[in-house]
Amino acid sequence: MGNRFQRSLFFCVPLLILGCGDLNDPTIALPGISTTAITSTSVSLSWNKAADGHSDTAALVYRIYQSGPNPAYQSFDTIEEVEAGTLVQTVTDADSITISSGIVAGNAYYFNIVVLDEEENKALYDPLGEYFVASQIYYYPFSGNANDAAATANDLVVATGQALPVLTMDRFGHPGSAYNFNPATPQCLQSTNNVGITGNASRSVSFWVRSSNTPAGTVRAPFAWGDGSVNGGNYGVNESGVGSNWLAWLGGTANVSTGTAVTTDWEHWVIGYDSVTDQVHTYKNGVVVNNGTAPAVAANTSVSLLYVGCGQEASVLSYPYLGNIDDVRIFNQLLGSTDVANLYAVTRP
Repeated sequence: MGNRFQRSLFFCVPLLILGCGDLNDPTIALPGISTTAITSTSVSLSWNKAADGHSDTAALVYRIYQSGPNPAYQSFDTIEEVEAGTLVQTVTDADSITISSGIVAGNAYYFNIVVLDEEENKALYDPLGEYFVASQIYYYPFSGNANDAAATANDLVVATGQALPVLTMDRFGHPGSAYNFNPATPQCLQSTNNVGITGNASRSVSFWVRSSNTPAGTVRAPFAWGDGSVNGGNYGVNESGVGSNWLAWLGGTANVSTGTAVTTDWEHWVIGYDSVTDQVHTYKNGVVVNNGTAPAVAANTSVSLLYVGCGQEASVLSYPYLGNIDDVRIFNQLLGSTDVANLYAVTRP
């Protein structure tokens, strides 16, 4: 009896040891996914590598999944939802990939990454939503810098005589992924090259903003381009006074109101100009708020750099913004209501 017990115990010890394997999921300190080099049919994704208490970092496997085409999944933020999507690529010990197939222009998609350790324990990154359209010529996601994520690479730099805004938390809670502008130290960014939309050409600007309540009697501009002279041309928006709506600048002297107040919450705005009808179309959080007919001097925009965080008046940088700005996109066409709804759906928190 004693010998049989000893033999049984001897054989059980290895089993007990084998049963004490790695049961912990990998950890992701910074779970955001960044976009670079986006075109109408391709995108490059980058992420911070995960860590694991048992598996070596070099052994971690990353599976990249894609949803869509639109209507994209309403959420892509659980492992079950992600793994029900399309597996695009599997890589080991990597922090970036380029997706150049399976994307159709005019559609919205979600992307997400499942990371696995050697015991196939899993962890999930935060989903990234993107809208793919050929008319997007500049895109500034502010993922730790002010680089242009579109193929044009028209990066933003500190505007002449201004200071660099401070990186802050974005609408998803990711640190260092949006810019905070404070007029106490005038801060503004400018593009390295002129905007390729001039004259009366159609255009749209999409941006996420979190206002800090502009004081009454004060004008603040989140973006603009053009020389800003009275008889010249510019295109941009400004927030005037506490709880004000946006005023879209057109041609230097005229403007069109959005008719809807700006709050202190994160909001998605699209301001577009239609060269055929001379109308300004404004959307808040994916829904149209106003289609206003522009005055006769509409959108005669002069050649200029793009300014984010300020505007120009008579070629002088003016109207420094107060608040957070993120995800600025410039399109060389008027976005329709379906385009705006798709863009909002995959970029909202």
